[in-house]
Amino acid sequence: MKVREIEAFQIAWSPQDKPGQRRDSIVLASWLDHRAVVMTDGWKLIDSTAGGDAYVSYDSANRDIADALGTDRGVPKQLFHLPTDLGEDANVIAGITDVTAIRSKLVLETGRDLLARLDQYRTTPTSSVFAPFPDNDLDGMPNWFENRHVGLSREKASDAPLDFDGDGLSNLEEYQNAADPNNPDSDGDGVSDGDEVHTRHTDPTKAGP
Repeated sequence: MKVREIEAFQIAWSPQDKPGQRRDSIVLASWLDHRAVVMTDGWKLIDSTAGGDAYVSYDSANRDIADALGTDRGVPKQLFHLPTDLGEDANVIAGITDVTAIRSKLVLETGRDLLARLDQYRTTPTSSVFAPFPDNDLDGMPNWFENRHVGLSREKASDAPLDFDGDGLSNLEEYQNAADPNNPDSDGDGVSDGDEVHTRHTDPTKAGP
């Protein structure tokens, strides 16, 4: 049984390695707000006896599901290992109706209590569950800086070594020196930012003699 899922994907092409994983799970909600948690290692727990869908639903063999709605937070719940069961045909906790026994089985199969994780999502803002991550692409330039300057992308690490304004400073160096990556002379004193940093060892944001 599947919870109706809407997912968005963004493909970012970059010569650098993919940034490290920032969270261990996501929450999905059905049409009628039955919840599921999907872990990054592929385990999916649906806290419902079915899919929480008021309309006709089908299994992986395209057969009608008799009770597509099910009972929100009812038992038995549903646990699937998506890497080996993408069609969600083999409910690992089928037939278990005692919540304590379900929790024990979850720990045995997945190494953790996924029901507790889902409960945490229900009661705690994700900003409290996961620490804020101010640099999405891990390129050394924080999101606020990349949002502020035209041409930079907080989802594309490959823009860090580029030199947009041709002043001899990379975009990352512009950030590190509080300079403008789109202005070759941030302080307007007639000396390029690159010369100030690399040759004169002066502040590119403060005009001087």
